[in-house]
Amino acid sequence: MEENTHYTLISAFLSKQANADQISDLREWLSESETNRLEFEELKEVWLNSRLTHRTGNIDQLYSRVEAEISGINKETGKTVQFYNQKREYLHFTKWAAAAALVVVGMLWIYNFSNQQKNQEPIAEIHQIVKENPAGRKTTVRLPDGTVVWLNSESKLYYSTVYGTNNRYVRLEGEAFFEVVKNKELPFKVSSRGQVIEALGTAFNVRGFAYESQVKVALVEGSVKIQEEKGAEDKAFILKPGEEYKKHFVSGEIGVETLNKGELSWKDGNIYFKSASMAKVFRTLERWYGVEVTIEKDTDQTWNYTGEFSKETLENVLQSISYSKEFDFEIGEKKVIVRPKKKII
Repeated sequence: MEENTHYTLISAFLSKQANADQISDLREWLSESETNRLEFEELKEVWLNSRLTHRTGNIDQLYSRVEAEISGINKETGKTVQFYNQKREYLHFTKWAAAAALVVVGMLWIYNFSNQQKNQEPIAEIHQIVKENPAGRKTTVRLPDGTVVWLNSESKLYYSTVYGTNNRYVRLEGEAFFEVVKNKELPFKVSSRGQVIEALGTAFNVRGFAYESQVKVALVEGSVKIQEEKGAEDKAFILKPGEEYKKHFVSGEIGVETLNKGELSWKDGNIYFKSASMAKVFRTLERWYGVEVTIEKDTDQTWNYTGEFSKETLENVLQSISYSKEFDFEIGEKKVIVRPKKKII
């Protein structure tokens, strides 16, 4: 062991900062000789009695305190110079050497502690952050790394307080459009209904409402990799811009199709329907406007609807659809009643 290295080990041990390797090295040094063991006991005794703490920053004061401790009487312990000198008979250790040794230990410890304080951020507790939209509400969320998320209604976004430092992982329930900031060191990952989508810097949409029978990932620009959370790497899908990944939970079918960009217009305030069933139309309107739709008995429910609306009121949307699908409606307080159209005699 290099000269004075044992002071570093003793310092780390007494300040309870020693790691497993340092403790092992210290044990090896102690086992080398009785002199080493007695020197350790000497320094430990003075260390404890001198009440060295990291708050003591003046080395001259440290030296004076140690010198006084060794050459005088410690009032609290009652130990005298004779006490220390008895040990030095084995150590051949003068009071100046002992004091200098302890000052070295104190200096090392204070130096190491100060560097830790300067170079290490306090360890913060990790908490989960949730951004949630009820029916009828859409928001834009800016994540700590600058990534922008358009969060649809009836959707939740989860991420931790260490997002952007330790990871860039989010979990989505519902639908969101992401514009991801590039960071090759920390790939962006979003989990939705058992699928994990990974991207470096790109724009894409994820739709994974729990009440729907499928999950969709649509890529606008960049590149994303999609695989199941417990799936094999060789079964991952790589999307190109203009493609949409779909997984059907009933049939288990997975495939990639050409993206219909109208499906992404929701983030711009547009409602888009393409051959949508009556159930899907009204479920979409419930989520979009925050209402509950009740369909009365004998109302025709066999139709499909194609159409697009840009920032229209609920009444205007229903009015337009009812012209072609022939139903009457009544809008109340957060409720809509749909009934068969009255026949004019």
